[in-house]
Amino acid sequence: MRHKSRNSNIELLRIISMFLIVLHHFAIHGIFNSHIVIANLTINKMLAEFLIIGGKIGVDLFVLIMGYFLIDSNFKIKKVFQLETQILTYSIGISIVFVLLKYVNISMSAVIKTIFPVITNSYWFVTSYIIIYMIFPIINKIIKSLNKRSNVKILITLIILLFFLPTFFNLKVGVSNIGTFLTMYYMGAMIKIYSSKYNIGKMGYRLLLGNLTFSIIGFASLNLAGILFNIEQFLNKSTHFFDDNSVFMLGIAVGLFLIFLNKKEFSNKYINFIASLSFGVYLIHDNFLMRPILWNNIFHVHTLLKLNPVVFVLAAFLITFVIYVVCSLIDMVRLLFISKIFNGSILNKLFNEIWNLIYPIIVKILKFFRLVNDK
Repeated sequence: MRHKSRNSNIELLRIISMFLIVLHHFAIHGIFNSHIVIANLTINKMLAEFLIIGGKIGVDLFVLIMGYFLIDSNFKIKKVFQLETQILTYSIGISIVFVLLKYVNISMSAVIKTIFPVITNSYWFVTSYIIIYMIFPIINKIIKSLNKRSNVKILITLIILLFFLPTFFNLKVGVSNIGTFLTMYYMGAMIKIYSSKYNIGKMGYRLLLGNLTFSIIGFASLNLAGILFNIEQFLNKSTHFFDDNSVFMLGIAVGLFLIFLNKKEFSNKYINFIASLSFGVYLIHDNFLMRPILWNNIFHVHTLLKLNPVVFVLAAFLITFVIYVVCSLIDMVRLLFISKIFNGSILNKLFNEIWNLIYPIIVKILKFFRLVNDK
């Protein structure tokens, strides 16, 4: 049976999303890391603050894509095994290299984070992603057991609690990474099920432009108010509308997703291959040991604040591009050599047997509490 080719529109969106995430880390871990205090408000500081917007949009896009494709998929324990081996390859590999090169003096807590990166939340995105992946068959059962009206009510409730209230009232009611990931997964799944009935292209542009405009106005207003009235709190909160739970970031991500989804499908093996390396880019550049060395010791990004604003922006994009390319090349080596070593069929079969035993029990519990029907 021939497998359907990946839609390169969505694969291109994965690449863009990861680029935005790296650009976000340039600002948040490089320019604004905890060891650097920026006392004065400058154009470059405001530009760096604006770059933070990319991370939230990129993360939202990844989970939207996840929900869109997994709503019609079956759980594969092999996928979890492959993710875990990829994570451990970089977590342990980077630690060994840095210790051998004497870049770090590794502590017991660092050893634990290195060996158990998922359960210690060493990569917060990975931990949340794997949790959602482990429970997505249950989420799918719930979504498919409900009618459109009920699903819309659940989604609206999640958006109000986890995005609208934190954005406009700073009320974080039960906010967590799992909650926001669940909301975005739900949104992606709903788009897959119901989007064919709507003009998603026009809707996408409206969501993108509207939410981008309001987030920029909010960002500019807080900075302007802080300057005019000399209120430091406003300046410190200038990126409030770029936060994880910003309804504007969700709106921009959904808009971008709909725009790319609406484009004519095509398949390009080069785009698809580069997109397959994006997870590796994240694991390498945002490793907890790599992070301070990359931004402070290799690129010294905080010194870029002294540059001309145009040069500063160009430097930010160039550094991000270099990091993306180098990390992609490293992950390419892993795919060609290291991944073959860990791709053991015996372990895959063992994990599959365990899941086949556990999954029916979970479904029975859900049916008992009437969370899913008997379909």
